[in-house]
Amino acid sequence: MSAPIREVYVNELNTMSGFTAHSMYPKAWATVGVDYREVVDQLVELARTRYAERSATTVGGVR
Repeated sequence: MSAPIREVYVNELNTMSGFTAHSMYPKAWATVGVDYREVVDQLVELARTRYAERSATTVGGVR
């Protein structure tokens, strides 16, 4: 019986640093029809929603 192959595949180590239209993250989305602007718009909207949710659960900046 042979030993299992244990391989790790890394797409991009730090996807947000230097996030451009040439980064792997927006290119991956482009393959399913989501363009760079849509990716950025969605990330901004998710961040705004997350901020609002976290702000609503804090009192005086403390959770």
